[in-house]
Amino acid sequence: MIKKVIAICIMPVLLFGCENDIDSRIMNFFTGKDNVSPQLVDVIPVDSTTILFTFDEFVFRPYISLDKQYKGSTCRVSENNLIVQLTYPLDVMRETKVYLTVRDFMNNSTTIEVPVYGINHRVPELIINEFTTKGSSAHPDRVELKVLSDGNLAGVTLYQGLFFNHSHAFSFPSIEVKKGDYVVVQYQQIVEEKPLLFYGGADGLGGNNGIISLYNSPYDDIKDVVLYSNRTSDSDESYGGFGTREVYDQVLELTCTNEWTHAGVIIPENAINSELSTATRSCNRKEGESDTNTKNDWYITETSGATFGNENNTVIYSP
Repeated sequence: MIKKVIAICIMPVLLFGCENDIDSRIMNFFTGKDNVSPQLVDVIPVDSTTILFTFDEFVFRPYISLDKQYKGSTCRVSENNLIVQLTYPLDVMRETKVYLTVRDFMNNSTTIEVPVYGINHRVPELIINEFTTKGSSAHPDRVELKVLSDGNLAGVTLYQGLFFNHSHAFSFPSIEVKKGDYVVVQYQQIVEEKPLLFYGGADGLGGNNGIISLYNSPYDDIKDVVLYSNRTSDSDESYGGFGTREVYDQVLELTCTNEWTHAGVIIPENAINSELSTATRSCNRKEGESDTNTKNDWYITETSGATFGNENNTVIYSP
């Protein structure tokens, strides 16, 4: 599933033109006609009132449509960048839709809708600390985050998968946390009211194979990842041994990050072995040790040894 939502703009709310900030350039129009429209490749909130849209080529003649509260906002283009300056700060938790149109040298146009969010400047340091993916009615799927510094969770996003390829996502509300806190996201069942316990949705996590990732915001700003699998390179001939196209696409995206150690390719043997995990035998990070972004950071605890919301149980399961 693609996280960035791009759609045709039908009805603008507030339309205004923007100035072109470019040098005069000479084009050789006899080399062939370009029929490809500019493609949006990145969206970066520079600060609470500035958004940078980056395209795959130089863009011109931009038009922007925003909610009425942003009346008076301005924008300009510089090479392949469109910079929007807002009159009102973006909300960290509320999606703001920006409708925009740009053109390239050959007058090919792109009209799209892009969801944007504000920036949380107080995101704490966090790591994925414990998880279960084979939930039961009494012990549903859960993911625990350990807080390593004080801060606010607003906009921090947990994915089943990664930013561009995921099955579902959960973004935290604005809530203060302290160093040493444990934050738990529970799936499948509505949670009872407890501090730092959140409901992630009705869909559970992938039982045996998958990726859980943590981002600083709903944007592509990765923080931590775990990869788990019960397969081997020989168990499946297709999809790199991971069994499904969905997980394999996520693994390919993971190789483009520095969040899981690899030498250009990731195989199932590189993952945390989920074979012996159960609803109560959770996968646990080794407390007090450095994050090496490998399966060696993890172990499966004893039966009924899951400790979500508290320090990890250090007893390792032995079959």
